[in-house]
Amino acid sequence: MDAAPTAPPTILVVDDTPGNLDLLGRILTDAGYRVRQLPCGELALTSARTAPPDLILLDIRMPGLDGFEVCQRLKEEAITAEIPILFISALQDAGDKVRAFAAGGLDYITKPFQTEEVLARVATHLRLSALQRRLELQNRELERLATTDPLTGILNRRSFTDYGLHYLAHANRYGRPFGLIMFDIDKFKAVNDCHGHGVGDKVLVVVTERIRACLRGCRQK
Repeated sequence: MDAAPTAPPTILVVDDTPGNLDLLGRILTDAGYRVRQLPCGELALTSARTAPPDLILLDIRMPGLDGFEVCQRLKEEAITAEIPILFISALQDAGDKVRAFAAGGLDYITKPFQTEEVLARVATHLRLSALQRRLELQNRELERLATTDPLTGILNRRSFTDYGLHYLAHANRYGRPFGLIMFDIDKFKAVNDCHGHGVGDKVLVVVTERIRACLRGCRQK
């Protein structure tokens, strides 16, 4: 069965010069990207917050908020912090480029730009961003596998010890009571011996689910 087709990346282009905005829009649209075009920093902030794009091409000299401030604000907010931002500007001074990177930009394209350069840099940073997201997902999955029991989904022994030591230290530090409940499943060995480990596993899963249900009930009271 074929995988469902993925939507093309969305690129937000921000430039107060209509000619540049139109040209970049046509270049990116012809390359298969979805493009949103805006003429100022204030609208760019609103658009990025409302519907975060996959990448932003950002001019520097604009009325109102300049590109440096737009980039810095986007990097300060969780919903937009990970969006790759590429500056595209006629400013060629090394200090401007340093400031662009300090604000959180990942790349700097100098105007007048070349179509091939813009497309190559956009494709490279979209690919790097996708790889970064995939790596983060894999790391979270590895962390989950390392800290939970694969059968029941509850914390494994290592995590239980880590959490226990943390809460014990917290209780000692602030002089608060600390409680721990331990229980055993009566005659569980007999279940495994008489019915097999498969049935024993099911018993563990059911017991875990019932404990979770009880805990949820306690939290709601």
